[in-house]
Amino acid sequence: MSKSKVIESLTKEWELLVKISEDIPDQSQLVTGSIGDWSVAQCLTHIAGWDEEVMDITHSFIESGLKRPLNNAPPHDLNNRHLESNAGMDLPSTWNYFHQAHSTLMSYLESLDEENFEPDSHNGEWLITQLLPHYIGHKQDIKGFVQSLNSRNI
Repeated sequence: MSKSKVIESLTKEWELLVKISEDIPDQSQLVTGSIGDWSVAQCLTHIAGWDEEVMDITHSFIESGLKRPLNNAPPHDLNNRHLESNAGMDLPSTWNYFHQAHSTLMSYLESLDEENFEPDSHNGEWLITQLLPHYIGHKQDIKGFVQSLNSRNI
């Protein structure tokens, strides 16, 4: 997949994720247990944390050539650290963090050379087989929550 296709796919899925999330009333975004054990706001924090993590992994590989798996921590440990470090954020701050982390990641990706997006490269694999499905999966999670909200209002 070319750089432009990767960036286009990431942008498209992220925009769909944003659209479905923004349509949820503020008070419903804070309901714990909406997305597994998380609220929608916690899910957005998680996604932002992973945007930062993927940027760090990509940058680290470019600088050192070393493949670094998730800061040597299991994903659930990393998820818990992201949530704990951002636990005091209110909803507007959560949304700001979510948008800022993504904007920073996309600006960084735009600055990279084409070879970083090759599917068989370390960075390409992270972007295509990890980050893109991450957006899609959480979009589906949030869509399921929206459907449950809608069915309660009928």
